[in-house]
Amino acid sequence: MNAIWNSVIGKIDPDASTLKYLLKDRWIRFHSLPESKRYAAHESERSIILYRHNIILDELWKNGSEIIIINTKWSESKKADEKLKTLGNYWESTIVDPKDAESPWRHMYYKKTNWSVGKLDNKILQTANDEISNFMVINMESKSLYHPYDGGMDLIISDKSILEHMKYKFIEFLSEHPEGL
Repeated sequence: MNAIWNSVIGKIDPDASTLKYLLKDRWIRFHSLPESKRYAAHESERSIILYRHNIILDELWKNGSEIIIINTKWSESKKADEKLKTLGNYWESTIVDPKDAESPWRHMYYKKTNWSVGKLDNKILQTANDEISNFMVINMESKSLYHPYDGGMDLIISDKSILEHMKYKFIEFLSEHPEGL
């Protein structure tokens, strides 16, 4: 998994929350709801969230292309929990802050599957409801990474022309914040 990560992202720590800062020239953020609203209040807004995520990913990724879902779980223990095998194959465990004796551990798992519209709907809604976090998806073919959060999605795209295309095509989903946040 390290080789795949390094070929798409580079030799950067797989911490989803820091990628937008470390890879600013390859990063774009889209909001899940109009007017940058963070949480859905009713079913019609949940439908908008799924629509926006799926239409963007389907533009970026070819139907049937291989994706790698990366799940992160946090714990106080250095040892990964065996019960979490349902999240996929074990990748690695790292301490968040090696200088802090009480720092939590990040345990990462990955699962390969194929992209299709709707494939990630459950995870998208769980993330939108702030029930899970730090889940990412890599698409090797497009050399891109998708990281949803409870208000939208961050994309890391290696090809600058594709990045610009996505910005232009989905301009109405972009933030009005000067830094794109």
